[in-house]
Amino acid sequence: MSQNSHSQKLYQKDSKNRKTTEKEYTRFVNHAIPLSSLTEKDLEALAAMFDPEDLAEVEAELSHYLNLMCPEPCWEEDPFDFLRDYL
Repeated sequence: MSQNSHSQKLYQKDSKNRKTTEKEYTRFVNHAIPLSSLTEKDLEALAAMFDPEDLAEVEAELSHYLNLMCPEPCWEEDPFDFLRDYL
């Protein structure tokens, strides 16, 4: 499958869910030809994975987990408190 026909097939699948013009789409999909072509099942799985209706839920979950990784600032703690005994 050539890059152009592969890109066209992805555009046809994607344009059903989004209102993207072909020119806008090819600007973002213009890449090297994959080593092995995607099957119809692969395309369906990718389309389901990036369903626009689920993106808000995925974004909220990512935000939640990223906030868990970031420590809370310690505004009330004195960073030099450990030196009090030595001064």
